[in-house]
Amino acid sequence: MKTPAFQHLSGVDQWQRCDFENLQLHLPTASVQLATGEQVDGVTEGLRMPDAEFHALRRRRGGAQFICCQPDRCTPGYTLLADPDSDLLWLADDGWRPLPVPRVVSTNQETEPTRFASLATAGSSRLFDQPVSLSADPFGRLWLLERGAQRIRLLAAEDLRQLAILSPPSGARFEDLTASSWGLLACDVDNARLWRQAYGGEWECVDLGSDGRLPIAVSGHPEGPAAALLRATDNEALHGLLRLTADDITSFDITDLDDPLHLLLAEPERLYLGEAQAAAGRPTVYLFSSYLFDATRLAVEAQWESRGFDSRGLFVGTDCRVWATAAATVRPLTPATADRVTSGQVETFALDSEAIACQWHRVFIDACLPPGTELEVSVRCSDLLPAQAVQRAARPPHGLSDLSPADEEAVAAAWMRRPLASRTPQDQEGWLSLGVLDRRSYQADVALPPVGRELPSEDQYGPRGIAGVADNMLTLEGLIPNPPGRYLWLRIGLRGSSRRTPVVRALRVSHCRPSLFDHLPAYWSADAAVANQADRALALFEGLYTELNQRIDQFHQLLDPRVTPPEALEWLGCFLALSFDSRIGEPVRRQLLSELLTLYRQRGTQTGLERLCAILTEGRVAVVESFRLRRTSPSTLGAIDGGEESHLGTLQLAGSEAGGLPVAGWESELLTAHSRLLQRRDEILEQGGTPCPPGELPAPLNRDPAISFYRHYAHRFSLVIFSPYEADLAAVVEEAVEAWKPAHTLHRICWLDAGLVVGSNSYVGLGTSLAGSDRWQPALLGSAPLGRDRTLSQARQAHPGEVRLDASRLSNNECTPRAC
Repeated sequence: MKTPAFQHLSGVDQWQRCDFENLQLHLPTASVQLATGEQVDGVTEGLRMPDAEFHALRRRRGGAQFICCQPDRCTPGYTLLADPDSDLLWLADDGWRPLPVPRVVSTNQETEPTRFASLATAGSSRLFDQPVSLSADPFGRLWLLERGAQRIRLLAAEDLRQLAILSPPSGARFEDLTASSWGLLACDVDNARLWRQAYGGEWECVDLGSDGRLPIAVSGHPEGPAAALLRATDNEALHGLLRLTADDITSFDITDLDDPLHLLLAEPERLYLGEAQAAAGRPTVYLFSSYLFDATRLAVEAQWESRGFDSRGLFVGTDCRVWATAAATVRPLTPATADRVTSGQVETFALDSEAIACQWHRVFIDACLPPGTELEVSVRCSDLLPAQAVQRAARPPHGLSDLSPADEEAVAAAWMRRPLASRTPQDQEGWLSLGVLDRRSYQADVALPPVGRELPSEDQYGPRGIAGVADNMLTLEGLIPNPPGRYLWLRIGLRGSSRRTPVVRALRVSHCRPSLFDHLPAYWSADAAVANQADRALALFEGLYTELNQRIDQFHQLLDPRVTPPEALEWLGCFLALSFDSRIGEPVRRQLLSELLTLYRQRGTQTGLERLCAILTEGRVAVVESFRLRRTSPSTLGAIDGGEESHLGTLQLAGSEAGGLPVAGWESELLTAHSRLLQRRDEILEQGGTPCPPGELPAPLNRDPAISFYRHYAHRFSLVIFSPYEADLAAVVEEAVEAWKPAHTLHRICWLDAGLVVGSNSYVGLGTSLAGSDRWQPALLGSAPLGRDRTLSQARQAHPGEVRLDASRLSNNECTPRAC
């Protein structure tokens, strides 16, 4: 049975050529979704809430504070809420609970709640009389304002015991109170006054001027200033904000809010304002704005929202985020998003099968459908394009109407080649609905989607490599019932809510429909009605066989490491005796599989080791054999440089000690340090003490002749990696070198991630390019070539006649580079 062909529609370039109505295009994922509205339905912008309604909301406002854990508690802390309609509450697992807060102590002590008998009001079951504000001062204490009793309580944060009671000044009636780095600040709405008090001082009235603005909220920071929100009584006037420090007051105008109600100074230079918006026929909506706030500016930073905010309190949590209270919990403020339109549609350009009277087969749509959302798909087929006189231009997606002239010309040219089918957006002529689409797992119809393949346009199967693209995705499948035609148009309707939208990322349409009916004898085609029913019945099995044939046709891709699915890499590696370390990524695995046969042939060679490590590190690697760094000058017996004499008893010829195995410098230092340690331990024993650790110490070097011979005469090399050091990658490279290097060799790995540092990190000819060539070439300094038997290294001693570069010298006698 013949495998059908496919037409794909995905990517920003192709989606932009379609016709959009109330839809927007999300560019990072190239997905179509419902557009966001400019404002919430029913909310009248530019008009303020009536004063009576506003002050009713203000009187329901309370205060919240997060209490951090204390040394005698085993919990991270808890949240307190001053609810004017209830009492001082704390947040438990099952919602807001009245005091006391259970006190968690160590397991060997009894659990006992905190006592509040001294705080309760006589004749009342409440501990506090309409608590409306709660704030912390720099000394770790809590200040609580009771609006009913007009009383200020000072509480200890660790156990909420009462430390002191303060009263407002005579004639004042406080509605809100806050603590700052310098003192207390309170607002008196009824008398239109603002009061301040330094810690240990007296109440002072703050002059608000004569502009008629009422103080309705205050907020302070323990390490910063205090702020006061002023509401204008005149609808034409602007609201205000005061910034109060110990010796200065700064005033600002609020130009972008109509009814600010909530105020929180989350940081010394960042505050949040909450605005209540009255919506017709729906609950009050609260929107929040964050501002950069200092002595010279009040600048809007971002917009925020919180689902289910009950207007009782805002506070800063341990994660430095701002949290808002809800009916039975708290939720963080999240970036604000405007409400979406609830319906929209996209009409595609003409998909061309390049075959007259083509029978289109199935449509596959990669989409995400949250609960309460749906897609409606209609199709239209024709052998002819609409006449140019009746063609209409496609409407761009919401938010992408401003195109460059080049883009406009490209889109217009694409519309002329493959125009829309409908004459008007509401045109229904020739459109057939596909009805209910079958839900399948994401891209279940795709046998082996290409991975990492660059197409002439964007990836025909949708964007890949983006976190969260395939999460909650599914593929919708539908059979196209339309009569044959060369061109096909699709109209996809999106239905959602103000907060949820369906998402469409890509679609595929198969054409030249294969049919099992074609394999039946001609007798079955004699009756057209019977043939149609038989064809439809066999279509139930045709879909399964078609997908099986597609997988068989594309089986060769499983053996290609460049395009095989990621989950098949382990399986493919088993055929080549290769198992992957979990610490290496997918691109490295694919490259290893692509070059593994060549690496096997080069195993144990310098070229093979360099290429293997270059693949693992995804960078440049060089192998430096130690014998290439040996001195070129012979050893001298007698006077050296006219002033030094050789001592025959300790004469070293080419680094060897006369009469024995060579002794490396590090071995000599290790043996010397070990002998000194043994000497100190003997002295401790002679004095009657006990050395640590007790017992005999093992020898620092293995004295086995074979091991000692191998340690001294093994071939040595250094692996220089020009990449930043990473612990996991270093472990992988170490294991790979141990398994891939020749036997009876010793190696060391040097990571060069600091760049070019002459005299310290410069390997001329290995990691430094001094020309435009991509291969090794010696650098020429004057007439002396660098890179053959001369190296640029740290000088040991200055000798007359040597060429010196800063702390290094260019010499024929000293060629040992610095250790990595």
